[in-house]
Amino acid sequence: MYEPMEELKITYEDPKSLTLDPKNARQHPEPNRKAINSSLKEFGMRKVAISAWERNRTVYAGNALVTEAIAQGRDRVPVAWIPENWTEAQ
Repeated sequence: MYEPMEELKITYEDPKSLTLDPKNARQHPEPNRKAINSSLKEFGMRKVAISAWERNRTVYAGNALVTEAIAQGRDRVPVAWIPENWTEAQ
């Protein structure tokens, strides 16, 4: 049976208020970081590509976007919040 999904909570946050995931396995080489930086400069944030845990503000996805947003001096990025009651397995 279909279970209705919880509504996605999206807010705009200061990227400096988020904690980068110390266990993030995806490391971006310099060419990738430059491409992300250029895309942000040209288009801005056109999608919510940052997901963070509500309980501790740790970024689960979008660590490179947060890093480049900070480098550009941006003070707001869209964040989709992972519900506090979810486990990492979910």
